[in-house]
Amino acid sequence: MTIDSKEEIHCRVVKELRQHLNNSGRGLTNILQIAVCGSSGKGIASDQSDFDVKVLLLHPQKCYLLQKVKESWHSTFSFEYNEEDETDNNVTTTTIEIDATFIDYLRMIKYISKSDMTAYEMFAGDVIYTTPEAKVLDELWKQAYLPAVLARQYTGLLNLYLRKPRKTDENQGSNGRSNKIAFEAVYLEHKLRFIEKHGTSEIPPFKAFELIQRSDTTSEEQQWAKDLLKARREQKNKDVDSKHIEKFGSFVRQPTLGNKIKIVWDADPKDRERLRQQLEDMFLDAITERQ
Repeated sequence: MTIDSKEEIHCRVVKELRQHLNNSGRGLTNILQIAVCGSSGKGIASDQSDFDVKVLLLHPQKCYLLQKVKESWHSTFSFEYNEEDETDNNVTTTTIEIDATFIDYLRMIKYISKSDMTAYEMFAGDVIYTTPEAKVLDELWKQAYLPAVLARQYTGLLNLYLRKPRKTDENQGSNGRSNKIAFEAVYLEHKLRFIEKHGTSEIPPFKAFELIQRSDTTSEEQQWAKDLLKARREQKNKDVDSKHIEKFGSFVRQPTLGNKIKIVWDADPKDRERLRQQLEDMFLDAITERQ
């Protein structure tokens, strides 16, 4: 996929999401931001990967007054994308699968005030559409960022990936772990190392390649992670090559009953309450101005 075609697909994704809202009876709902998350947002997608997107919404004022706003919901749909090859003028038709999570403004300010990883994905992911209202929320999210919260959530995710059921055939050198599952665990390990090193001073990159480049690892570990990333892109469901197994076991922290996070909890309750009030005031201003 070329850069131009990627941008065209992103434009189509925005258009199709608007149409999807119209078709579901939400034509007056404003889209404030769209972020590509999942494998596409991390830059690790294979050709068969779908677009996992998070969509920030602001509903009409009347919907909030009547308490008819659904704070979040999930939807999947697809569309056809035609790409012309400039060398031979052949047209290739691709089906783009959209896996969308729609999140209302009120739910998002809760995520921001709690420094939840959903807010991290919305604002650190691959943003393909945004608005001034969302940019203000982005700045407040950065102020609200608590590395200890994100680290705990990602530690829980890492433990889930390490415990995922493996294939029954364990005689292929990989112990049944696929490239996809293995790299997700390595990605999360890099994220945890970055958080532990930088604390509140820096937010971890969302893109996998940048995260690997900037993590506190040796050149050998970086090259190993990049090789595994390449394998994940090209053959995500194939068993991990035996050459990666030994390094995987020593690099990725193993699940325990009480993983200790090396981050100091630095939240001042008064500051959190002040931020929450500021977010709520912004919400009232937003629904008034959008009418």
